[in-house]
Amino acid sequence: MYRIQVWGYKQAWVHRIRSKWHQLRAKRQGEPFMALDYVRRYAPGRSFVDIGGMWGINGRYSFEAEAAGASRVVLVDIDETPDFSARVSREDSKVEFVKYDATSPSLQEEIGEFDVVWCFGVLYHLPDPLGFLQNLRRICKEKLILETLAIPEVPGFRNMATFFPMQPTGAANPWDTSRKGAAARQLAISVDYEPAEGYSNNFWGMTPSCVESLLKTAGFTVETSQMMSRSLLRHAFVARPD
Repeated sequence: MYRIQVWGYKQAWVHRIRSKWHQLRAKRQGEPFMALDYVRRYAPGRSFVDIGGMWGINGRYSFEAEAAGASRVVLVDIDETPDFSARVSREDSKVEFVKYDATSPSLQEEIGEFDVVWCFGVLYHLPDPLGFLQNLRRICKEKLILETLAIPEVPGFRNMATFFPMQPTGAANPWDTSRKGAAARQLAISVDYEPAEGYSNNFWGMTPSCVESLLKTAGFTVETSQMMSRSLLRHAFVARPD
């Protein structure tokens, strides 16, 4: 039954219905719904750090935060892309890049503290999600905006998760959200785990309740939690440091 539930969540028409319902709920409660809604609400007038925001999007949300009026914007990632550096030069942007592994316990000493910590599409790529969230807690002064892959809740249980690497070939296929014909591979999900690829692998499929409990364990209070509309099996959390 759970496999059928997951299959249903991935159907486009089911996703559209769920997305519309969550969108109406967010609007009724005056909460952000799209990624840019979060940026425009929390970035203006605040220092903003984008953790892991380079891969695949070339710092898009860092530039959006700058445009929204953030007082300072820093992007932290293990590599800088040519597209990012070209945009900084072309737009005379003040977005700063720090080449650093944000899983390092010395992250706070390297970059300091920020009003808003932004982290989209990173958590499930890390072997140690709790240690990473504890790092984010040390640098977060006001708000953490976190988005991650989130599998559906398991009926009757909370805090459930699945570890993708080393599963038999094909066993993780129910979590495959790649589009047919797309060039991107979901390492450890749609194809086998590749140790040499490091953080490009997908390590965790966590339920929303599991992510919430991780955030609380790391020292955050979760304020809001909701699915994201643009992609399948994605969830966003707004939290504040205790």
